[in-house]
Amino acid sequence: MASQSSNVHHRHYLVGPKCKKTQATLSVHLRRVCMKDATPKVITEVVEKAKANSLEILRSGIVFSYGHLAKIMLDASPIDRMIEELERRHIVVTNIPPAMASASMPSTGMTPQPAIVNRTIEHTFHESDSCLVRHGTAALDDERKNLQRTFQAECSQA
Repeated sequence: MASQSSNVHHRHYLVGPKCKKTQATLSVHLRRVCMKDATPKVITEVVEKAKANSLEILRSGIVFSYGHLAKIMLDASPIDRMIEELERRHIVVTNIPPAMASASMPSTGMTPQPAIVNRTIEHTFHESDSCLVRHGTAALDDERKNLQRTFQAECSQA
């Protein structure tokens, strides 16, 4: 019995492609929950892809250079750009507010309302940064300008 419980601790948790949650045994989860109607071959392919993504995260997804992050922060829409970069590295981002998700999706003819986006930004940072709550999105603009000055100074020295 002791060996059974110790094996679970050494498993490589994989992310379910539909539910976006980590699973100790992805194949079982897919068969029972997310892909009940899929063939065993399809489930095996999904598990193999999840394993490959997991290895890719370990190889290159966990290290970011400061310069790369600075370029992302200088982008016109740094949050959208960061989400794009994380997903490119197979890192799952959940609970993206609808206003932001529709903004990063291909154009549907609808434009997000600025007030909704501003409230979303303030709500997103509410728990993690009280400065942004007190000063609103102006603090984001000031921080972006400071970061841009620092980045340009470092680039000119190099």
